[in-house]
Amino acid sequence: INYDRRMKKSWVNDVAVLTGEGADKRLYGSGAPKKPYLTDAPALVVLFKQVHGVDSDGKRTDNYYVQESCGIATGMFIAALHNVGLATLTSTPMGAGKAIGDLLGRPTYEKVFLLLPVGYPAKDATVYHLE
Repeated sequence: INYDRRMKKSWVNDVAVLTGEGADKRLYGSGAPKKPYLTDAPALVVLFKQVHGVDSDGKRTDNYYVQESCGIATGMFIAALHNVGLATLTSTPMGAGKAIGDLLGRPTYEKVFLLLPVGYPAKDATVYHLE
């Protein structure tokens, strides 16, 4: 559905080499993209955004600048991971956000923001050295 309805045609054309018939066959299984970085990493961090809160009386409370706050917090978290020699990348849940939230027992007002597989980089990985 993302490729057919939500994404701009220019974006679909740009990633066609990853998704079309010319794509590397190692990236797909049963027609769905494989994401070994999610399953092979020793840790998978699920970042949630709280679209609104609930006070002690059960009344809804507003949260402001949720996207911006989560983006800034994610950047700081990634910098901290890199600072201690760990590697990560950002991945979106691609429609699995509700199932992930349910699996982890999160309330409905918390939504998956990003997935971060975390671990030491592979020996053959290209990792920038920060000084």
